[in-house]
Amino acid sequence: MKSTHTRLRILHSNDIHSHFERMPRIASLFAGLRAEAGEEHTLTLDIGDHMDRMRPETEGTQGEANIDVLAGHRL
Repeated sequence: MKSTHTRLRILHSNDIHSHFERMPRIASLFAGLRAEAGEEHTLTLDIGDHMDRMRPETEGTQGEANIDVLAGHRL
């Protein structure tokens, strides 16, 4: 019986605190790693403190701007 193994790449971020100026670099790195491993073999998580309500982008969109970044959408 042939055994098949599938690798799963886990990408995570934490403590970003709505620093939108850093998000393009993070998104670019994640996109490259997803492309390398394959979307279907990559799990991307944020483990906390992605948003701070002090930023107008976060407050003005009720967090939707942060969610778009997590989903890989461009702002």
